[in-house]
Amino acid sequence: MRVAKTARYTIAERAREELEAAITEFLGAIRRNEPDTEYRAFRESNGRGYVHVMSFPDQAGEERHRSSPWTERFVEKLYPRCDAEPVFTEIEEIESSEGS
Repeated sequence: MRVAKTARYTIAERAREELEAAITEFLGAIRRNEPDTEYRAFRESNGRGYVHVMSFPDQAGEERHRSSPWTERFVEKLYPRCDAEPVFTEIEEIESSEGS
């Protein structure tokens, strides 16, 4: 069973360019190293809020992701730019528009 979560956070407006470069780098590392991980990053219309939606093949896949060097690098860049620590919420997929 896949493990899925969201992460929500808000940053200072001046940090947007640096943060989005870090997101691009982070997702590139995920694509190269975690072929079974699904990860999407969104910016809210206010320009300061972000939502990440992630899905891992299983609990072990999530743990590998959390302890990876690319996640550690991203966290080091992200947290100092946040107004408060990101809020993570576990979610459960009901249905998808993607084929089986």
